[in-house]
Amino acid sequence: MAEITAAAVKALRERTDLPMMECKKALTEANGDADKAVEILKQQFKKIQDKRAANATEEGRIFISIKPDGSEAAMVEIQCESAPVATGESLLTFGTAMVEQLLNGPGAASPEELMAQTASGASETLQSQYEDLVNKIREKIVVNRVARVAGPVGGYVHHDFKTGVLFQAKGTAKNDEILRDVAMHIAALRPQACHASELDSSVVSAERDRLTAEAKASGKPDNIIDKIVDGQMSRFYAETGVLVNQPFAKDDKKTVEKALSEAGLEAVAFHRWQVGGAWSCWPLLRRVFWWIGSGIVSVLQAALKSGWPSRCAGQPFVFQSPPCVAVALNQRSIEDSLWISRCLRRGVTGSVLKRGPFCVASRACRDFSGDR
Repeated sequence: MAEITAAAVKALRERTDLPMMECKKALTEANGDADKAVEILKQQFKKIQDKRAANATEEGRIFISIKPDGSEAAMVEIQCESAPVATGESLLTFGTAMVEQLLNGPGAASPEELMAQTASGASETLQSQYEDLVNKIREKIVVNRVARVAGPVGGYVHHDFKTGVLFQAKGTAKNDEILRDVAMHIAALRPQACHASELDSSVVSAERDRLTAEAKASGKPDNIIDKIVDGQMSRFYAETGVLVNQPFAKDDKKTVEKALSEAGLEAVAFHRWQVGGAWSCWPLLRRVFWWIGSGIVSVLQAALKSGWPSRCAGQPFVFQSPPCVAVALNQRSIEDSLWISRCLRRGVTGSVLKRGPFCVASRACRDFSGDR
């Protein structure tokens, strides 16, 4: 058996960028033949892939490339298991090679078709590069989606690399920034369709019928009912998530359709991709923040209406004026502020009811201790 020297192991590691012990095992199995050891290491890809097949890939990164004249653009989504891999140099290099090949090569309808190609200046196919990446990272990595679209096209990738947009239009742009601005609008406001014609026709018909019936019931003249309903339907489309009907994020005094028209363009379609479910918790969090905030605002509004600071029942820094409505400023918790908010919304006024560090007025001196 050939002697496996430290220099041979180091050389194989530099060639494959794989762990030292894996390189040593491969050299031992190959009896010191470096080329054979490389092939042995490459065969490990299948083992890693099978072992981690059931793992979730909720992290990842979206890559976009656009031709300088905006005539074409490409987008690739790659998913992985962990955030450090998603933002790492290895995935960045591979993803960039993928999206550049998709844009500048013959094109591809699927990830598999794209990965069978060899990028310009490379000696191996993208599939081979992908297998080397999985061997190196030892994590499940999935090329999830690819898209290439004709322009005029604008693109945007959010700063966390998890949201990407390609926006297609037609016409000759008078403003070079409008396409990217609309792409940013799409990333932020998440429209569901580009045009109203893409919505479910049964939903649209039901809403139009409802609005028409309401207009007729209100006694409006028949000759203006259609115009009234058309205006209400425009608002419905905007609320439903039709891109061209939404107020433009950069200037909400005009719709996206009008902003594009002023720039000499018409909306055609868009692709909005988001990696995994990274933002799925935000709707719930926004509702929680709104609930907490509304309670605190109610307390402050009632306090400000009641007068200037004074003292009430020995409690410092309270607002009080006849009829007494008083809230202490030395609040110790959001829970207490929300409890006070509930009291005030019930119209509690009159004599003083003490509660913890607070002083709340109560006409009937009702005990709200069970409300907390």
